Amino acid sequence: MEQLCTLRARHAAEKAHAGDVAARTVQAEDVAVRERIVFTAGNSLTIETCIVRNLSSGVVFAPSGSSRLAVSSTVVANNGINGIIVAPEGSGVVTAALDRVEAYHQGLDGIIISGTAATGGSITAVATNSVAAGNVIGFNVLGGVPTILTVVNSVSANNGIGLHASGLSTLRLAGSTLIDNPTHGWQIDNGALIETFGDNNIRGNGANTGPLTPISKQ
Repeated sequence: MEQLCTLRARHAAEKAHAGDVAARTVQAEDVAVRERIVFTAGNSLTIETCIVRNLSSGVVFAPSGSSRLAVSSTVVANNGINGIIVAPEGSGVVTAALDRVEAYHQGLDGIIISGTAATGGSITAVATNSVAAGNVIGFNVLGGVPTILTVVNSVSANNGIGLHASGLSTLRLAGSTLIDNPTHGWQIDNGALIETFGDNNIRGNGANTGPLTPISKQ
């Protein structure tokens, strides 16, 4: 049975539930998500206590300007492409905060933060107390503009690749577990960085690509 959830969009055009919704303010309380959630313009989108599954991509956050995403206590599972993708298509400051998000068995990425389609600005995202498992890539960050994903107290396990960073991007890893990702535990390419605070649990992964960058705790 699909779990009920809460969606809140401010000054947005968004698509959710079983069809299209376009409004200045959306307050969609206690609805089961049967269509993917697509956000393309507005100040912010908040998703709480949802199960989003068996779709193409579960949550697509692609604002054309500055905007904020917050997702908490949410499961994205068995989606054909991505669980959650943050991929702005304009110029602006975009932030995303993901807490207690579980991303299981997507066709590609569990959680992806991508600046490849942005024309300017920056992207800063954080994932806390979250799990990515059974995806092709667990946590993926791609930079066309400066793009940062910080992963804290989280798990990436049983994906093909646990962590991937490419281009003008930085992935920061703190207090997290990276286990049993058979292709690569992490893959770093095209000048990206994966920074570690040295307090992670890493074991049982395939050969890694690129060095981790150690960061001192303060």
